[in-house]
Amino acid sequence: MDGRAFRTLFYLLTKPAFLCTEYFNGRRIRYSTPLRLFLVISVSFFLLVSFYSSVQSIENALTESETEEATGQDIATTPDDEPLIRIGTDVNVEDDPFSSFGDEFVDENDEENDIEGILAFVDAINLPFFDAQTNVNLRRVMRAQAEENVNILLENPSEFLRGYLEYITFFILFMIPLLAFIQKIIYFRTGHYYVEHLVLTLHNHAFIILVVFVNMLNDMIATSELPIISPVFGYLGTAVYIWMWV
Repeated sequence: MDGRAFRTLFYLLTKPAFLCTEYFNGRRIRYSTPLRLFLVISVSFFLLVSFYSSVQSIENALTESETEEATGQDIATTPDDEPLIRIGTDVNVEDDPFSSFGDEFVDENDEENDIEGILAFVDAINLPFFDAQTNVNLRRVMRAQAEENVNILLENPSEFLRGYLEYITFFILFMIPLLAFIQKIIYFRTGHYYVEHLVLTLHNHAFIILVVFVNMLNDMIATSELPIISPVFGYLGTAVYIWMWV
């Protein structure tokens, strides 16, 4: 975290295209390299997600324990003739930004239909460039994975989302070269080299992840119910998201 790191982050937040211009004009020593910038921001973001998830889990466990002691029974206990369907983390869901994720999948009346619909979609997959037996094996693997994911989603949607956030960085990193190639095709008349599109794509995605990272920190303060400070950070979070689209 030397001077160029702070300088790079400042320009990434305020005018990310400027970093690309500086890079291709040969002024690179003053700024962090695009790939390093993207990786450091991504790792920092998912460390924050992991920390936040741990804090939420501890708070929920403590609250659940206190509730059990107060009522003298397990709050997750249901009569034998009633199915146990747990939405979110059961407690403190109003403080959990992921608590509403997957609510459309956890309607008790439609749960079976949702699962059957997903499995029917998987069973209909037939890739023409694979032979029949390969397609059968592929559907078998995908069906098992789909059943496992649906069960996890129904049991705890917020934990499901957090668990898959860690794969987003790898997915984005894998897709960036392809996105740069698509831009090269679309803007072939501009004369820009492929590596220019690649650097631009790295900077764009680093910017988006950085904005989400900043707003996660901002939301922690905004939801802390501190007088005066919390409302201010609430408005600041809205402004940051508006700036992201700008």
